[in-house]
Amino acid sequence: DSIIFITRDKNDPEKINHEFMNNDSVSFPAVSCMILNLSNKQVVAKLGNDIIEIQPNSRKLIPLSKNKRGSFTDKVVFATQNKDKSINYFFSSYWRIAAGRKILCIIDANEELEPVSYDFYYIATDKCTECKGFHEEPQCAAVCPVDCCVPDEEHVETDEELLSKKAFLHSES
Repeated sequence: DSIIFITRDKNDPEKINHEFMNNDSVSFPAVSCMILNLSNKQVVAKLGNDIIEIQPNSRKLIPLSKNKRGSFTDKVVFATQNKDKSINYFFSSYWRIAAGRKILCIIDANEELEPVSYDFYYIATDKCTECKGFHEEPQCAAVCPVDCCVPDEEHVETDEELLSKKAFLHSES
């Protein structure tokens, strides 16, 4: 098994560069992340409790911390610095990488992204468990200063479905 990295040559757009990497347990071990930064900016990644810097136009192999089941389950955040020195958190998610698996993460953060909105907050339905198993009520509604959390009628889930999602996201199943 091999992984091929293909990029356009910066000096000659007609030319394609390639590089091979062995996809074996030494070059790319299980429960690790290969981060390929295609950006002209340094990227900072927080993978669980580990903070990693990935230089512009480079790649970095990161062994991930394993839980007692041998998998990685934690929050992951990627950020760059904008020209005005503000921080651009362009990705935040909860990763679950099963024992024996690995992940290839490709970043292209050359453009500065504007927030979707300064006035609204969005809840990712694929990650929302309505705080089932943690709190009596959804915490977004509990901390909101005005009564404005609007249920998404297209994504109604039963308590059983929400608890199952919670178990999956927190590696409890």
